[in-house]
Amino acid sequence: MGKNHGAVEPIQSKYSIPELIDELHAQINEVTTVPITLLGHSWGAWLVILYASQYPKRVKQIVLVGSGPLKSEYVPRIMERRLDNLTDSEA
Repeated sequence: MGKNHGAVEPIQSKYSIPELIDELHAQINEVTTVPITLLGHSWGAWLVILYASQYPKRVKQIVLVGSGPLKSEYVPRIMERRLDNLTDSEA
């Protein structure tokens, strides 16, 4: 961090996707007006994608960590990849 960079961890309190996007937008607008880098983990990764698609001019770049598959063709591989990470007794 520094004079020109910072980090904000917004707390999400809404329940619908449109409300979550609006809430995130309001939180971002409270701290900056410049395009930003968004980092999202798990569900947050999906929220980052949805936010960026609705407000592309507000987003400089996105970082997705542990997001679900972005293409339906990869969904069947989720369980396969999980099981590959386990020993036989854990599986």
